[in-house]
Amino acid sequence: MDPKDVRNGDVNKVTQPNKAMDGLESFLSALESNNPPEWDALPDLGLYMDQVINYLERQIGLLFPPNREGAITSSMINNYVKANVIPRARSKKYGQEHIALLLAAFVLKKALTTQDMSVLLTKGTDSAIDDPYRSFYEHYRSTLLECGKTVAQEMRASLEEEPFGGDSLRPLALKLAVEASIRSLAAEMLLTLLEPVAHSKA
Repeated sequence: MDPKDVRNGDVNKVTQPNKAMDGLESFLSALESNNPPEWDALPDLGLYMDQVINYLERQIGLLFPPNREGAITSSMINNYVKANVIPRARSKKYGQEHIALLLAAFVLKKALTTQDMSVLLTKGTDSAIDDPYRSFYEHYRSTLLECGKTVAQEMRASLEEEPFGGDSLRPLALKLAVEASIRSLAAEMLLTLLEPVAHSKA
């Protein structure tokens, strides 16, 4: 590169797309390799708030865009407790069921309101299910694995058709956003039907 280009700031035009592509590749790799811990691998000794945040960040931090503040905070966890998304901590310690529900909540918050999450994550009373928290988490885990790989494959296929850049990213982002919105609306409709049942079991 000509030194004059560096002085004129043209180096940014080269490095910025490279950084963006690296960031996208990291995200796609995270989707493809994302392997949420199985229920028996979740911490069951009881974690304090700082330990919970650290654990959640290590498990799902790569799924969030970089430089976005407040992806996982203690105030958000406390709000989830107040909204009955997760049970209250026991002696300020969070157990296996807390961790499982929080892993799901911090992913689902992109698509659902806190109220909708409280309906979805409400502990069921179906006598046929020995451990409703475990049952919910295992279903969530398998769904996340399947969806992550499917979305990553779709994005890679779309990006292979056109060179990396705004012209290819904008339509793909729109398609994903519209699909997410429609699916979110569908989920909200189902949860509206479930809400009276959830409240009757509370």
